Amino acid sequence: MPVIRCTTKLLAEIDDSVNPTPPDPSPFGDWYGHIFSIDRRKCIIFINEPTLFVCFAAGVTKAQYRNLTQFFIDVLKSKLQTTSFTATEADCILGFHADLMIGKTINRSTMGSLNNRVIDTKCMVEYFGGLEDCKEETVTTSLNKTPMKAIGYSNGLEKMKCLVAELMKKN
Repeated sequence: MPVIRCTTKLLAEIDDSVNPTPPDPSPFGDWYGHIFSIDRRKCIIFINEPTLFVCFAAGVTKAQYRNLTQFFIDVLKSKLQTTSFTATEADCILGFHADLMIGKTINRSTMGSLNNRVIDTKCMVEYFGGLEDCKEETVTTSLNKTPMKAIGYSNGLEKMKCLVAELMKKN
């Protein structure tokens, strides 16, 4: 079962409780989430632990993310539709995320990658004209196509595609 591992800042914002019991590991690993501000508007970013695939949501309100697990599923589904995943691949990914838990962050390496992606996101939003002019899809796609050292200078989109292809072969 995948876990949305939230930063302390995000945990303070949501109404969900943290489950202290470790679940069985998911083939997709855990997701790390963080809340931050751009142009005085709240944004949430999620990053997948093994692939560093990013899901970015800008200009969110507490009413939207109060139920973080449902919010995450909605954001993930939206980002899969706007990237180059087929409907079959998207269904495979979403199928593994039917049950989600909320937890605290535990992997410092993934937290470092998450912090790097927050900085990258702020820069990309500014580059594309600020939150008023840029599109979430453009920022998310750019982030997922940017190579990262933590995954061998591959990118999140490439790594997620490989993981999905491997899981689809097994099923």
